Amino acid sequence: MYAKIVNNRQIRLMTLDAGQAGDPVICRLRHVRLSMSLKFEALSYEWKQAEGSTSITCNGTKKIADITATTIAQRPKQGSIIKSQQDYTFLSHDRDSVLWQTIRRHPELDDDAIFRFHDQTVWDAIDRLFYDSYFGRSWIIQEVAVAEMVHVVCGSFKLHWDIFRMAYEGRIRLLFQRFRNPGADNIAPLIPFVRDARVRYRNRNEPNSKCLDLGIVLNSFSYSNQTDPRDKVYAALGLVHPRSLCAEIVPDYNKPTEDVFYETSCHIIRLRKDLYLWSCMTLMSRRSMVSLPSWVPEWTMQPCEEAVEFASAEFSQCLRGNPVIHERSLFVDGHLVDTVDTTFSFSGDHEEFELVKRLEQWLKEHDKSLFGEYAAGLIDDSATTTLSRGSRAEATQLLREFDDIPPLVAKVIRNVKDDDQCPLSNSLLNIEAMWSTLTAIFKKRFKAPESPGYRLFLAILYMLPTLEKEGGSIRGGLPQSFNSWIMAAVLLITQGRDTKLFNVVFSKQFQRNDSFQGIEDSFFVTKKGFFGRAPAETVKRGQLVAILGGAYVPYLLERQNGHYRLMSHVYLEGIMTINSLPRAWKVERIEIR
Repeated sequence: MYAKIVNNRQIRLMTLDAGQAGDPVICRLRHVRLSMSLKFEALSYEWKQAEGSTSITCNGTKKIADITATTIAQRPKQGSIIKSQQDYTFLSHDRDSVLWQTIRRHPELDDDAIFRFHDQTVWDAIDRLFYDSYFGRSWIIQEVAVAEMVHVVCGSFKLHWDIFRMAYEGRIRLLFQRFRNPGADNIAPLIPFVRDARVRYRNRNEPNSKCLDLGIVLNSFSYSNQTDPRDKVYAALGLVHPRSLCAEIVPDYNKPTEDVFYETSCHIIRLRKDLYLWSCMTLMSRRSMVSLPSWVPEWTMQPCEEAVEFASAEFSQCLRGNPVIHERSLFVDGHLVDTVDTTFSFSGDHEEFELVKRLEQWLKEHDKSLFGEYAAGLIDDSATTTLSRGSRAEATQLLREFDDIPPLVAKVIRNVKDDDQCPLSNSLLNIEAMWSTLTAIFKKRFKAPESPGYRLFLAILYMLPTLEKEGGSIRGGLPQSFNSWIMAAVLLITQGRDTKLFNVVFSKQFQRNDSFQGIEDSFFVTKKGFFGRAPAETVKRGQLVAILGGAYVPYLLERQNGHYRLMSHVYLEGIMTINSLPRAWKVERIEIR
């Protein structure tokens, strides 16, 4: 029965005869080759304690069959494990995978009966519960975070908080049944904020717990709601640890909301000596309290989560702010990087192509090139190198991974030179900086792996709109082998749009980024040639990009009569990760009102 397997292309296949429950098990065991057209079921099973025994007849002989000896290595109570490459091959040939747990079937417990997967009314009711505005109340966040024991009571049902939380987390993983708010699809459930607050603040009174000042705590209330706007601050006070960090703030409902927010901001800045409090509450366009200074967050406004996407403590420490508050003004040390010269939209379908053409025109008007060195590369101790692996390495990877490259395209790719034989071999080029700026938030948020052929992608992105223009020309001597990549792009556009190469290198990557839904940003260029992005509702020509001491990201300022107004956060390509101010950059005292 257990004769030696001849080679790795054979398996032992067990055939079970049909029978009734309680009948003896009758089976046959035979060797088969995987090259045959096999149809069989792979059995996945779990060891269980059971009473009694049964008779097994295999190939006419009664015996206890060791299923382990057929195809699967077995560990008690853990199910089956695959132990060799042959087992992967075996499983790839099966027709069905059957889970056998040796439990009696209960028709009343079938999936549709238990979960009612197709009953949209039930799912809508469940989702309404998880989306209930109750979980968005500021006081609920505080109460759940600090309570020793939490139960959720809904009608006659009572659940421990951890059970309720796990039910929510299980619900969001049922991808086949879309998690949605039946009343408002654009509003996210607020349970995660309650959950995270309980995890963060639950053990705040333990001896080794971290200090939690009001600036930190208020971040947990960014998406909460309250009837009285002052409760945004007052509810957060209960989570501050130690309480002495906010002793000077006493709830007073006779004070106007503007005064509460102003005094809270003064307290946080003086305590922390940085600008952490701005967080996701800096968009001037979303403010309704016009009497507040621009440096005082309006904590009840709609937050902008993109504002903290690139926030880092290292960036905040590249310059000491030495903040001082005098009456309604905030004085802080900072550096004015440059002035916004022009803005471009890229929120519509395929507007990236139009942006490429307009950016190239702007660069030409300023004696620059789309394939020239990006401005951030001129910064002495924070120069940014090229994002790609190197032309020759990219060419080798493409030739190895794709078997449908048109012959002429393959010939061009084979002749790609090493970067060290081309100008600007280690510099970040303007075309690279442009695409990095456009995709920065997507890559940060989703951490998607880089697609192969980065330079070929950029060449196609450039050539698609260029080929549509009459008389379009490209100057020779392009850096980093872009002469070859441009030629390959032209040939691929004209001869290979239906190839896997074009689809993987360009179409999928372009569509992935083009379909990304986030805040509507505008692309901008500064007078010195820096590229950046900022909320379209805020950014405009003439504003200044500033690095402010103690700020966690760069910000946009608008010049007023002798002072500045804070407008919004900003992403500036090439400086988001610096941890010290370049030596040539001048530090000055900046007044913000």
